Amino acid sequence: MKISYSFGIMDLFHYGHLRALKLASDGADLHVVGLVSDTAARAWVGNIVSSEFERRKVLESLNCVDWVMPQKSLDPTENLKKLHYIYPEAEITLFRGDGISVVAAREYLKSIGGRVQSIDYYENLSPTQIMTVLNSRKEDSIRTTGIISTKADTLLALKDRLTLSRIEDIYVFRIKDFIASPTKILSEIRNSYDGGGGIIIRSSSSHEDSFESSNAGHYQSVANINPKDSTQVLEAIQTVRQSYIKDSQEEDTSEQILIQSQAENIKYSGVIFTRDINNSLPYYVINYDDSGSTDSVTSGQSGKSIYIAHDTEINAVPDEWKNLFLAVKELESILSRMMLDIEFAVNHDGEVIIFQVRPLAASYKYGKSAATNEVLIYKNDIKSQYIHFSHITGTNILSDMAFWNPAEIIGQNPHRLDYSLYRDIITRQAWNEGLTPLGYDSVKHDLMYRLGNKPFISLDYSFMSLIPSELESSIKHKLKDYYLAKLQKDFTAHDKIEFEITLSCFDFMTDDRLQELADNNFSGGETASIRASLLELTRRSIKNYPDILRQDMASLDELERIRLKAEERISGLSIMELASLTGELLDAVKTYGTPQFSRQARLAFIARSLCTTLRAKGFWTPQEHDAFMSGISTVASELVQDMQTMTHEDFNRKYGHLRAGTYDITMPRYDMQESFSGRKAHTEPEQVTHSHSYTQGLDDALKSSGLDIPVDDVIAFMKSALEQREYFKFIFTRTLSRAIEIIAMIAEKLGFTRRDISYFDVKEIIGFKSYNTDEDIADYINELLPFRKEKYADYSKVIIPGVISSANDFDFVRTDSARPNFITNKKISAECVLLDSDNQNAELEGKIVLIEKADPGFDWIFTKNIAGLITRYGGAASHMAIRCAEFEIPAAIGCGEKFSGLARVHGVIELDCKNGVIKS
Repeated sequence: MKISYSFGIMDLFHYGHLRALKLASDGADLHVVGLVSDTAARAWVGNIVSSEFERRKVLESLNCVDWVMPQKSLDPTENLKKLHYIYPEAEITLFRGDGISVVAAREYLKSIGGRVQSIDYYENLSPTQIMTVLNSRKEDSIRTTGIISTKADTLLALKDRLTLSRIEDIYVFRIKDFIASPTKILSEIRNSYDGGGGIIIRSSSSHEDSFESSNAGHYQSVANINPKDSTQVLEAIQTVRQSYIKDSQEEDTSEQILIQSQAENIKYSGVIFTRDINNSLPYYVINYDDSGSTDSVTSGQSGKSIYIAHDTEINAVPDEWKNLFLAVKELESILSRMMLDIEFAVNHDGEVIIFQVRPLAASYKYGKSAATNEVLIYKNDIKSQYIHFSHITGTNILSDMAFWNPAEIIGQNPHRLDYSLYRDIITRQAWNEGLTPLGYDSVKHDLMYRLGNKPFISLDYSFMSLIPSELESSIKHKLKDYYLAKLQKDFTAHDKIEFEITLSCFDFMTDDRLQELADNNFSGGETASIRASLLELTRRSIKNYPDILRQDMASLDELERIRLKAEERISGLSIMELASLTGELLDAVKTYGTPQFSRQARLAFIARSLCTTLRAKGFWTPQEHDAFMSGISTVASELVQDMQTMTHEDFNRKYGHLRAGTYDITMPRYDMQESFSGRKAHTEPEQVTHSHSYTQGLDDALKSSGLDIPVDDVIAFMKSALEQREYFKFIFTRTLSRAIEIIAMIAEKLGFTRRDISYFDVKEIIGFKSYNTDEDIADYINELLPFRKEKYADYSKVIIPGVISSANDFDFVRTDSARPNFITNKKISAECVLLDSDNQNAELEGKIVLIEKADPGFDWIFTKNIAGLITRYGGAASHMAIRCAEFEIPAAIGCGEKFSGLARVHGVIELDCKNGVIKS
């Protein structure tokens, strides 16, 4: 047996200690650390920071330490003798740092066949070096305190120090000086800015820009003032003065007012934080506007966002942002280690103009901090996952909102159980099994992948699966490459690939879009083949729809039969039997539920595409389109009606399986929520009848396109397909919901919470059926749970974009503005309410409701007579888009990052669906 023994004080444990202990443990069967007692430590080095108890706890947490032995003196001999007594046949090696004498121990080890080995001292973290750094921090604090002051004084202090950016010419005066001599101040302003161009008159209050609060935007500034117009200048000064006294009755005449040249020729302007203000994460956060305005971001009117990881190399930053990136780095070096909030502009010549520099008050006020290096390690770990994925699959473009949109269904940061359920029953194979009978290409690949906690869809596989199977192989590959290239030109279309990127069915805009192929090196023969295959696939889908529906309904009936039979068996089953039953139910879903739902969802897309392009080509008026969509009657309509008439018990029997998070075990089902007791609908959907002109427009469209199907058949198809998609989802989720509740039963029987079990893959849980005892399962969960929770929390800190096309996207994260899908042509203004897990019982009537995920579990909101709906995620053919069209509720579906700004609004939002505008 090989035993290694190392010893020390281990105060303020750092990398040097860890390095030494790992070296000592390498190759040893047992690594023992002698922890020097408090008394001996003080005799050795004087004052210590950590107690013996605290130092022991640190050492005992290390994987490289097997045993911590108290060492009462600086001499380890006594402990070495104890070890030799316990393990007389062991070979003992004593590890010592350079300069530490172990004469007595060396002689003793020699007598028992042991040895001494030296470890190089880690000079970078010597006590002297640590003290030097801590003292320099104090000096930096003194140095930067002299720079950071009022807005004006800070800019004056920085003006001559900056080499990679510039500050516009400055003139500063105190209000008391202006009161004493206004004519003199006005004259000096006129003379200081006589070179032409305008000026901006800005606040510079002592209540701004502190470590406690920034008061950003609290006081007035007035731009585009003519310095030669004394009346205009005077009015602007009075406006700024007036804004100072809104917090108190008396004016503080010692306050400053700042005058600067008005920046011109602006390309970008905005604010950059040197840390994420929500969690103090190690990212530069740029909120910017590219309209040429210098205050649209700070005034809250608009803005896009970019995140740049602190460890990003300059070559990973796009050219248009490099100058700003370097300018901020320079500011950080001047204001050493201070977290900053910087207002900036970049002009068309690439010059960076600094308008304001202040402490990042949100981080300082709340004491927020993050282990910078750790977050960057997690980020680089996820980046490596992507590189590995790209290497093994040969694909590289991923989206969180494309085909089968996981961000909408399971969210951006799902737990392991949510993700694995969605993957197992949908995106592993059922997603494609349902499409191939309709004539689409077979794709034998997982559609969804996870990077960190975040789920992504492969665009390569999505595009391949939406190509008609009868096309020649060369055309298929050419189409896929064309789709990828088109998306790369505009990533804001990643949630609209079926409408804007692919040609996946024939509709009344197909011929227009085929012309785009002709303009991109597709021959006439290739274009004709594509048109013919799309036309035939669509014609066949519509003509065969009654038979397809009949067969899929029979499968749903079988799924219901299996579920009901399982319900009878649940009571009294052991944990292993419950795990086995979970597997049986999910297998039934994959056989009789999700392939059929996938097929019905694709048919519903074809129906939606026909409706949309009828309006786009003018065959239907917007009113006719909305009339048709409001005539759709899905399970949501039934829910609204049933809530008016059904008893609570009957309602739960039919709808109790729904939850606001179909795959989320932590979200309660309807039948578990007291708040659903006694809910009553406020309105009943208006029944709409079709007019003759409505039918005539469709007939004209069919004749002009060559889609030779009777008008009545097409109307019946469109109506039924849109309705049945929702019904199939409603039915198959009954069995899914039961399986999830069985998993919750397993957790409860083992003494774990729903949240605990959410950290485990569904395959692991089904695998419990093979365990021998409940205790074995509990031990397995207990062993992995802390690690899983920690890993989930670690990955949650990393900022990941919605679309990834290269490894650089993890360093330079661009959050492109989403293009919401607007439903109806209505325009409304109403108070908004954010509906989340903390606000489930909010008053919704007459409000514009905001929800993150457009999940079917939110169907109950349509019983509350809401004025409008806004969602973060969702596409034009998503569940909530259909719902809102059905109820004629104005909506903006899939607002992306814009949703975050809207969610912070307290008051009225204007939703103009006709013109595609949301104003707060």
